[in-house]
Amino acid sequence: NDVYVQQLITLTVKLHVSIQLQRGSLTEPSLTGATIEQIGKDQESDKIIKGKRYRVIERTYAITPEQSGEFTLETPMFSGDVMMQSKRRSGFLSFGETKPVNVLGDKLPLKVRPIPASYPVDANSRWLPSELLTLHQEWQPDVSEFKVGEPITRTITLTAAGLGKAQLPKIIMDAPAGVKIYPDQAEINSNLTKERLISQKRQNFALVASHAGEYTLPKITIAWWNTVTNKYQQAY
Repeated sequence: NDVYVQQLITLTVKLHVSIQLQRGSLTEPSLTGATIEQIGKDQESDKIIKGKRYRVIERTYAITPEQSGEFTLETPMFSGDVMMQSKRRSGFLSFGETKPVNVLGDKLPLKVRPIPASYPVDANSRWLPSELLTLHQEWQPDVSEFKVGEPITRTITLTAAGLGKAQLPKIIMDAPAGVKIYPDQAEINSNLTKERLISQKRQNFALVASHAGEYTLPKITIAWWNTVTNKYQQAY
């Protein structure tokens, strides 16, 4: 309940059902000045609590506050009709009746902190609040020497915890004179792991040297803010 602006948080809603539903609907959570998106599809399972069997419906939302300040997160509300055993009987038949049911979760206070003044936001760096952000590279072919005109593939993988796919920055690769770079379309995906959203961007770059010699590629650097240690860091 204490986060930075644009720091993604997840809200997991679990609905426990022990009687027959005739119909039902679940509203979305709401938060002033925030973007809210459901992650994946609803998950259903069975669970026994104190000897009673429940059907559990689970839904997870990604919430990204876009404004700093003190807010209240309005949790979803379930509305539906449940089947009730009727006392009316007609011969061998018993009639079922429905009863309207509304269930509302508790409101959640949320404190959203602004971008720290010590964070260097400029044209080359974006505000990236994350629990963990890493860069990884692979080469194909994996050798130490190459031939002139022979394409070399360098794959850069950016992985971030607590950032949505749209928040991942562009991977920029520069090259010295004598080397041309041909970037491919980046592959972006995200998965929910232990109630944390892990997003990843993977991009291939083809490098072709026009002259023989030794080249040094400039370092790729991504600036980010560690929300665990509350410190500015760089991944490279």
